[in-house]
Amino acid sequence: MQAWEERAMEREAGRKEGYESGQKAGHESGQQEGKEQMSQLILFLLKEERSEELEKVAKDPEYCKKLMKEYGLD
Repeated sequence: MQAWEERAMEREAGRKEGYESGQKAGHESGQQEGKEQMSQLILFLLKEERSEELEKVAKDPEYCKKLMKEYGLD
């Protein structure tokens, strides 16, 4: 294998590693943001004495999205 071919392979491996690292970081960041939004929603519902809606929020993703939007958490 020629030296330029080795360098090209190393660059490609570096790109792939960087891409995968970025994907992982983005995924982790998104998960953390989602947890924080859900915590905020729960606190809002409890503060407004709407705790009976917590089970529905946990079971119905569309209802959860609706409330997230209602509270400006989307």
